[in-house]
Order: sequence, then C-alpha cells, then structure tokens
Amino acid sequence: MNVPGFSTQALIEFHEKIRICLDKDDRNPSQEKVYGVRSFNDWREFADSVETELSQRNVPFESVKW
Repeated sequence: MNVPGFSTQALIEFHEKIRICLDKDDRNPSQEKVYGVRSFNDWREFADSVETELSQRNVPFESVKW
C-alpha cells in the first residue's frame, strides 16, 4: 500500500480506526474476535507504516499499544 500517498488526515483517521478495532477486539471476551487485529500481522504492519509516515510528517499521535 502506498502509505506516503495518503493525505495526513487520512493517515490520522486510519491510525484512529486501528486503535478502535484493537480496543474492540481486546474488550470482546469471546475467543473469536471481530477484527482479528492481534491475529493477523497485516494490522501491525499497516499501523507501523502509518506511524512511520506520521512521524516523518511531524504529526503528533499516540502509538498503538501492542
């Protein structure tokens, strides 16, 4: 995915949605998680890419707590 090609606002929103999905999965007591954020490496790889790009743009954010 071309993360650098996204607008700063899109990156901020992607980052927030990742955090929301992770929180929903963590709050779900069921073994079967809705999003599978911790089950699939793609989530973390994408979050890392977004955070790297936000850092390069000097945009403040709170890192995803894995």
